[in-house]
Amino acid sequence: MNAAVLAASTATVVWIAVACGACIVALVAIIAAAVAQYRRSSSEKSPKEKKPVEKKAEKTPAKPKPEPKPAPVKQAPAPIKEPVKKPVKEPEPVKEPIKEPAEEPAPAPVHGVHALDTEFVLDAESEEGARAYDVQKQRFLFVRFNRSYEARLIQAQDSLKRYYEQLKNELLSYRGVKSRMGWKGENFRKGRVKIARLRVRGKLLCLYLALSPADYLDTKYKVEDVSDVAANEPVPLLYRIKNDRRCVYAKTLIADAMAKAGAEKEEREYVAYPLPYEETDALIERGLIRLVEGAEIQTPPPVSVKREVRAAEAHTLIKDEVAASMIEEEDALTPRIKNGKTGIVNVDTLSEYFESGERVTLEEVQKRVPFFDRRATALKVLARGVINKPLTVEADDFSLDAVKMIVLTGGHAVHKKH
Repeated sequence: MNAAVLAASTATVVWIAVACGACIVALVAIIAAAVAQYRRSSSEKSPKEKKPVEKKAEKTPAKPKPEPKPAPVKQAPAPIKEPVKKPVKEPEPVKEPIKEPAEEPAPAPVHGVHALDTEFVLDAESEEGARAYDVQKQRFLFVRFNRSYEARLIQAQDSLKRYYEQLKNELLSYRGVKSRMGWKGENFRKGRVKIARLRVRGKLLCLYLALSPADYLDTKYKVEDVSDVAANEPVPLLYRIKNDRRCVYAKTLIADAMAKAGAEKEEREYVAYPLPYEETDALIERGLIRLVEGAEIQTPPPVSVKREVRAAEAHTLIKDEVAASMIEEEDALTPRIKNGKTGIVNVDTLSEYFESGERVTLEEVQKRVPFFDRRATALKVLARGVINKPLTVEADDFSLDAVKMIVLTGGHAVHKKH
């Protein structure tokens, strides 16, 4: 039994050894085949490498091809690009001088004006209003100013502002008195009783008091009775503050009015009321001046100033409607004397007796013109002869041709309103 097993195991070992040998033989055959294949491939590659050498030899004779490589042909576009850059620089100086559009915004039709809004352009301002150009409707007209009491104070002279500050402090120094500023003036009341009012008329500060004007007719106080106006019934006495003396007298009249109303004076710290000057434009924007459209002017008012103007020439240069709009209005400091005599003077006479830039008044005419009526209480100016200098002429009446002569030489015609 052991022999059989031994024989079987021996046969198995032999079989395994044979199998291994067969495998080894097969591997050797495979390796040999691979080596042979490698040698073949290497031998095949060597002739192919030599062939391109022969081809190179074939290509070498084909050297006529360098002829199509014309270096100048490729370099030709380069000089073409250079001149392309030059025209780019040339237009630059052409664009620089094109600054003409900057001059276009200057509004040629309107002369020496300042714009207040999108509708009106104003020029030649006066106390009452200004000449205006309606941009939307393209027409000239006269726009009137409706100035508030505060606006009049702001644009008043320093002396008037000083009188206003002193009198306001005086009125408020009485116990129980309070002030309220309105569009036309400033009222001072004790409770519901109106004691005083302040207004600005022209260049004067006006004080209205709850006193009887009849009690002061034969006194040093030059008062006026304004009780005929319904709004003045509570304060019928009017006193105009023209100078420092009148300001002192006004404080005495205030004391009388306060005593009548039963108001007692008390110690009160003096208060400053600063009113710095502001231009009309700013006051319109603040609503302290309102614009009221006035009469239309048919002809635009540009006027070229002349050194010398004759009456006949002035008559044709400006239309009457335009001349009427050029008369400036100004309140007179004194009321006009009833049934007074009007003195007449011609423009050429004013040009003879007054120097360039001077202001012509009735008083100055009576002093300088020897043949002028010294009893005249009013002045009327007529056109005659030649005027050769700018004058500001204050008068109670003008002929339109006289206004034209005065304006054409750069002067002003000022109508005094009493």
